[in-house]
Amino acid sequence: MVAPALVAAIAAAAFLPPIVFIAYIRNQEKTRREPWSTIVGVFVFGAVVSILIALALESVLHTEEREYQLLDGGFRLTSLVVLVVIIAPVVEEFAKGLALRGARKNIVEEEDGIVYGAAAGFGFSATENLFYELAALEQSGQASLIATAIVRTFTGCFLHATASGILGYGVGKMYRHRRGIAEALPYYAVAVLLHAAFNLIAVTGVVLAAGFTVIIAFLAMRYTVNRIRTLDAVPTFVSDRGPL
Repeated sequence: MVAPALVAAIAAAAFLPPIVFIAYIRNQEKTRREPWSTIVGVFVFGAVVSILIALALESVLHTEEREYQLLDGGFRLTSLVVLVVIIAPVVEEFAKGLALRGARKNIVEEEDGIVYGAAAGFGFSATENLFYELAALEQSGQASLIATAIVRTFTGCFLHATASGILGYGVGKMYRHRRGIAEALPYYAVAVLLHAAFNLIAVTGVVLAAGFTVIIAFLAMRYTVNRIRTLDAVPTFVSDRGPL
């Protein structure tokens, strides 16, 4: 049985970095920064509701110990690869995207969608990190726990935030221009592809792949920050309310 103090420390390791990261992302906007109340709501939705939706859908779509045969059996994928590279990205980006509905009234600029998308992603990654860290402790001990916490902080967190931030950008365009969901679908597809590519590299099991995932995660987060700064620097007009 894990001591309560250790559980608290693991929870802090899982949740504090994403909270610090979302504060940094929010502050990239110099004008009309998003209210903390809404950001917290989206973060919690990602950490709780999105996780539960993703777990439910993945349990329905994924079959254990099944080998998937494609191209008349000439190309085969293990059950794990299908789950990690195909099912998880599609399901998880959808689940995180649902969190943006709670910020509908506050998304008036494209960068607003990125901020809230990142908040949902950081919330999702916080809970996911908690699961991974507890599993690492149970399977391999405290050394594995520490290594997992460090790696997940700078890979899973950045990947989830960037992917859902891309979707959030599409949602921001959809809301701002008052268009249908088709406006956001290409961004959802990009988010899924980025997530899938990251997971594909991570699932190879090659030591060198760990380095690639870290690089990809950092570059993705850098892109998110730069995109918010660039969009925020452009004056935006919404309806007759004047520049924001």
